[in-house]
Parts: sequence; C-alpha cells; structure tokens
Amino acid sequence: MAAFLIFLSTGCDKISIPTRFSPPRASSAASGSAPGASSSASSAAPSSESLDTVIPNDDSGIPDKAFYKAVLETKRQDGKTPVDENGDGKLQAGEARAVPYAAHWERKGIRSVQGVEYLSAVEIHLEHNKVSDLSPLVKRARAAAKSDLISVYLNGNRVTGLYSLTAPMLLLNSAGLLFDHLDLSDNEITDLSPLGLLKITGIKYLNLSHNKIAGIDALSGAMFEVLDLSYNRIEKVGALHTDVIYLDLSHNRIASVQSLSGKFLTQLYLSDNALTDLDFLRDIPGEGTSGKGLLCLDASDNRLASLPDFKGWGWTNLSPEKQDGAYQVDFRGNRLAEKELKSKLPEAFLTAKGAEEDGAKWLKEQVGSQKTE
Repeated sequence: MAAFLIFLSTGCDKISIPTRFSPPRASSAASGSAPGASSSASSAAPSSESLDTVIPNDDSGIPDKAFYKAVLETKRQDGKTPVDENGDGKLQAGEARAVPYAAHWERKGIRSVQGVEYLSAVEIHLEHNKVSDLSPLVKRARAAAKSDLISVYLNGNRVTGLYSLTAPMLLLNSAGLLFDHLDLSDNEITDLSPLGLLKITGIKYLNLSHNKIAGIDALSGAMFEVLDLSYNRIEKVGALHTDVIYLDLSHNRIASVQSLSGKFLTQLYLSDNALTDLDFLRDIPGEGTSGKGLLCLDASDNRLASLPDFKGWGWTNLSPEKQDGAYQVDFRGNRLAEKELKSKLPEAFLTAKGAEEDGAKWLKEQVGSQKTE
C-alpha cells in the first residue's frame, strides 16, 4: 500500500483502467524465458507427466464451444503458432500451458469461461462477449495467486450480479489479493452489496463504470486501491468510510453526501453531479502524503455556490497544478464567485507560481468558467 501511495503523490492524472499492461517479470527476465512460460502456468496446469492429457469440450473441461474454439486458435507467445499446434481440434494440457501471458478473446460469442483455470493466461481479455458467471475467474486467480495477480477485462458482457464473484472469494478468505485489474464496466450491475461482504481486499483496481448502480453505501470499509463508479445512477451517498486511494464518482446524479472518510483517499472525482456543498470532505486526512487533505479534487459541473474552508482545515496538498490539460483541483461549471474562491483556498495555493502551476492563472480560468444563471 505504501508504495502505491508514493506513486500517487507524485502526480494527479485521472486513471483510465488500462486495457493492457506489462508488469515487470524479473524471474522471467533472469532466466531468459518468455512471459508465457511463467511459473503461473505450472500452478494452473497438470504436471509434465500428463501434458498429453486432453482437456475436453464438456462439463469436465471447457464446455463452452466458442471459448474452446477461441483457445485453440489463440496464438502462442511467438505470435505465429496456434495453441492447437498439432491441429487435432483438441486441447491437450501441454497446449493449455502454451496460452500466452496476455490472451485476447474479445468478441468471440463466449457465454461461459468455465475451465479457464486450466489455462496459463494472466491478462485475460474477454471484452464484448456474453459472460455472466464470474466464479471460474476466481478459480483462475486462485491458481495463479502464488506467482501472479491476474487482470481480467469483461467490459460489455452480461454481468448482472456480483455474488458469483464474491461467494467463491469468501470461501478463500485467507487467499489475500487475487486480482490486479478487474474491469466490469458497461454491464448490467445494479447491486454492490456482495462487495460489502468482503472483509479482505481481493481486488486492487475495480472498474464498475457504465453500469446501473444506484447505491454505494454497501462499500463502506471497502479495501480497493482504485474504484471507478463513474457513469452510473447514484443519487445520494450515506456515511461512507473507505480505504480506497482513488475514487471516481463522476457523471452520476449525486445531490448529497452524508459523510465521506478514508485515511488513504487522495484522488476524488465528483464532476457532473448535482452537489451543492462539499462539507463532507472534512474528514479526509490525506494520510500517506507529505501534507494534509486531497491531492486531487474535481468537483466541476455541479451546483456549488460556496466552498468549505479548505484554508481553515489546513489542507496543504491542494495545488493549482495542471497535468495533461487537466487541473488537479477543478471547480469550473459551478456558481462560485471570485471572492468565494479567494476566501476558502489556502494563500499558498492562490500565489503558487512554477513551471507546472500558476495560482493566478488557475483563479482566472475558474472564475471565467462559472455558470451565470
């Protein structure tokens, strides 16, 4: 956790949970082996004595015909040879171990990934299929847990509930962290209560954007590092305590937040909601940073006519810095007068001047971008 906090404190770019990543694999580099030949493969597949064993296209192996076919046609790590090297239309255990580190099975008409635990992939792309049951992916994550965290991309599938994810994770209560990235964006999820049952963190980056989620109170105590809930149907937030570091609630319908606290929370995105005050931010200490309060706060395009007393709160992390065209602190699109901005923000913020920050320029742009009606 500490290392991740240090990383966040050096910048404030808004995260787009990546569609690809290439984590360092020191053991592979040291041995000269390819990523696809990682130790995770041996944790998921049978031993060398049974490499010729056939994994059948039925309930005892991989039952989904579309998934089975996609696996056979997958290119090995060399990018040329198919997994089904002998062309017999059957998946041998040795071939299952040849599935590359990053496997791309997007738009294959896959309905079930039962049997995925036989495969050696650690970065699994299943975007735009018809998957609804997540439990096989927990099996794959558990198989790889000793050597790798897996990342799964399921945006644009048919996931409606999360019990198929959390129930098997609860049975593995001592398993610890299982998923690096889990992308469930653009599905049909409405209820987050299953996530509230998790007493340990099993997922680092969780993307639930573009779903039909209306309430998030069940997430109190959640232990994700990055949580994206943008583009949902959230209208109000109760008393939410979270250990999340990065929280995106933008593009919802939030009109009120009872309270929001989290000692590690440093990046908060609230743009395009219906908020009229930000007093609920008072209990955010910014622990793990060199100062106090949030590093990043985007509350643009709300209904704010006043701000909390950031100056009185002693928030020293706020900065008028601009990165990649976006301000770390943004109140544009509200109804805030220049006097209000000047009176509530720390003097050091308003007078900051450097290569990447200019308090006077920030103030001018913010004032010029307020709503007048």
